[in-house]
Amino acid sequence: MWRMASWRALWRRDFSQFAPGYTLITPKSLNSILKVESVKNKSADELTFIWNQYHIGRGHVSAVMSTDFFKRFQERARECPNFVLPLRKPKGYISFFLQAQMPFLLLTSLEDYKLKGSNAAPYLTIAHYTDFADSKGIVLVRGDIVFPSQLSDDEGNSLLKYAHSFYIRDDRYLLVKAFTHNSEDFNFKDVVRELDYDYV
Repeated sequence: MWRMASWRALWRRDFSQFAPGYTLITPKSLNSILKVESVKNKSADELTFIWNQYHIGRGHVSAVMSTDFFKRFQERARECPNFVLPLRKPKGYISFFLQAQMPFLLLTSLEDYKLKGSNAAPYLTIAHYTDFADSKGIVLVRGDIVFPSQLSDDEGNSLLKYAHSFYIRDDRYLLVKAFTHNSEDFNFKDVVRELDYDYV
């Protein structure tokens, strides 16, 4: 479990040297997942249903967000590309390190990142597809779970939702800004409390 003292020590000693070298996995194109031509005349609601139904129980997670929300998310992710998110487990929680390389996100175990730095493999990769952003006002989001033995579909879906909410919601984004711009004042307990976890 993660303690505040070790968090601050880790940030000072390790993250600053590893974060710039974190490697992006090349995601699939939208057309390799969905036959774009076959759905281009569908409404936004129909496309949302098709997209989410396709990903149920396949080792992937999905979401659909409005173009306006995506623009806010993208702008903020470029300003503050790194963050840390807790994920509830049966006994407490584990922490994930997030890196945004828009339109993509990578999330890996914080413990793995401590040990391996830029060589740590992501547990979850998230791609935002803007192919329908102008025509339908939506952005399709797909998360690929790299280690299904370590991360369930439900857990991947939670991480995807948390990542979006901390960048889109103004109140939560204050924590992201503190993490990026003023790490001495950043308190990981605040992130845990925001998600209604008991701090361990």
